Amino acid sequence: MSWIEDVQREIGRAHEAERVGNLGRARTAARRAAGLALAEYYRRKRPTEGVEDLLRYVRDCATDQRAPQEVKEAADRLQARLRPDFSSPTKHPVEDALCIVRYVASALGEDYSASSAR
Repeated sequence: MSWIEDVQREIGRAHEAERVGNLGRARTAARRAAGLALAEYYRRKRPTEGVEDLLRYVRDCATDQRAPQEVKEAADRLQARLRPDFSSPTKHPVEDALCIVRYVASALGEDYSASSAR
C-alpha cells in the first residue's frame, strides 16, 4: 500500500468521524493522515532518521522553515494539546491535515486528489 493510500484511508476515517459528530476521532485520524504524509516526506528528505513517530513529524513541520506559513500553522494546530475544557485548537482537523498532505504531495512531485479520500 502506498503512502497516499494510507493517507486517504485516514482522511476517510476523519470525514466519517466528523459526519457522525465524533470530533475527537476526527482529530486523531486527521493527525495520523498528516503524520503519514510527513513521514514519507521526511523519509525522503532525511533518510537517516530512525524511529517513526507520526506526531513528531507533525511537530517538526510546525517549525520547519522550508514549509509555507499556512502549512506550519495547520501543523501547529494539529499538534497542539487539547485545552483544559477539552476543546481542540483546530476547529477543522481534516482541512488542516489536507493542507499538509497537499503540500507534501506537491513537494514530492506526486498527485493527491482529496476527492478520492471521501
